[in-house]
Amino acid sequence: VLSYDYKHFIANSHYTKNNLINAGIDSKRISVIHNGVDLEGLKQVSSPKKEKPTITTVSRLVEYKNIGDVLDAAKILIKKHPDLRVEVVGSGAEEKNLKKKTRKLGLKDKVVFHGYVESHLDVMRIVKSSHAFVLPSTVEGFGITTIEAIALKVPYAASDIPPIREATGAGRGGLLYPPRDVGGLASCLDRILSGKIKPDPGFAEENYGWDGLAKKTEETYRNLLH
Repeated sequence: VLSYDYKHFIANSHYTKNNLINAGIDSKRISVIHNGVDLEGLKQVSSPKKEKPTITTVSRLVEYKNIGDVLDAAKILIKKHPDLRVEVVGSGAEEKNLKKKTRKLGLKDKVVFHGYVESHLDVMRIVKSSHAFVLPSTVEGFGITTIEAIALKVPYAASDIPPIREATGAGRGGLLYPPRDVGGLASCLDRILSGKIKPDPGFAEENYGWDGLAKKTEETYRNLLH
């Protein structure tokens, strides 16, 4: 991408902007416009909460997404939340290893692997029906699934890495924990499942509606034409 003579770049986060600057792009040629979510559509998602405490993660099942950390945290949580359930949405190269890990941890009856779910609405229904959302990645461009969880009024536990910290306003509507800290993740999820963390859908409405982001994009284009 950087080999082309582009006049201007739009980055989806300040983290991405900094990466472009480090690659040699002049900061004056970069605007930051965050990704948005379909707030009106998410408001229409209807799915009753599961009877048993349920945590959900939506991700490609690849190594740097660290879904195994969710399983390790679940093993810890079961001591206090014996009815805990984990739902994993997504597919990828690590799926076989994760299923093997699930059996090794004795969690086979606690974890559901949905595989790839084609319908975004169905994915959002799964998230909506859960009590906590998890994003354990150490590499993200933005972390849009966390914003969707916020809009769905589902508290989250997410890795405290720069793009996620930026996207969530440093943890609005959820909790951030040190990356790869399974104990920290388990502690965050325990607080959420115990009802100590309240959703904050207003944060998503204030910052990630399509109308506002479209206006910013239009303004950027207009400025470039002058």
